[in-house]
Amino acid sequence: MAKQKLTVYKSNKIIEAGYKLSLNEQRLILSCISKVTSSKPLLATERFEVSAKEFALQFGISRDKAYQTLKEVSEQLFERYVIIEDPDPLDKTLKYTKTRWVSSINYYADIGKVGLVFAPFMIPYLSELRGRFTFYLLENISKMSSIYAIRLYELMMQWKTTGQREVDIAWLKQRFQIEDKYSSIKDLKKYVIEPAIKDINAHSDYQVSWTQRKTGYSRHTCKNRT
Repeated sequence: MAKQKLTVYKSNKIIEAGYKLSLNEQRLILSCISKVTSSKPLLATERFEVSAKEFALQFGISRDKAYQTLKEVSEQLFERYVIIEDPDPLDKTLKYTKTRWVSSINYYADIGKVGLVFAPFMIPYLSELRGRFTFYLLENISKMSSIYAIRLYELMMQWKTTGQREVDIAWLKQRFQIEDKYSSIKDLKKYVIEPAIKDINAHSDYQVSWTQRKTGYSRHTCKNRT
């Protein structure tokens, strides 16, 4: 089986949503999102499947580890949620929606395969996308080992045409769901930002650098390697 050139399409509302997933939960979610036809309707019952063989090939891990990983993820992922801010442009009183990622998830132990169905509230942010959405090749994040690297890479891809983005540190922590951690900017840099940027620069198609402003903002600059 050759590695497929899969593309992840997400509404910018999901790119900027607040959530925290483990590395392998992110990998599985992104693998399934890459199989959604983003320009067409998505049925609430449509199942997306990922096999251990496919998972191992896509993310450069052994088949045995992929089997165990998919089993573990299938036991955890149903409990994960995402917080989408200002989800309805026609209802300004609705400040956020909190939804699960998936409405069901199944693990086929004998063949090492996971099948999941996205939650109904997620569907508008993954299919029939118009206007504000972001896309990138799944392989560009497949070798990353930092959960924050994948998130930061996605945030940068929103602004890849301009080449830089400035974000508030508090806003970034909220996106990553770590508001109660790393109260010191020194620790945030050491454990979140710098490892993420190192991961992106080592494994993605972009080179990223960043500078900090005293007012609590960080400016990230990205440049395509090509």
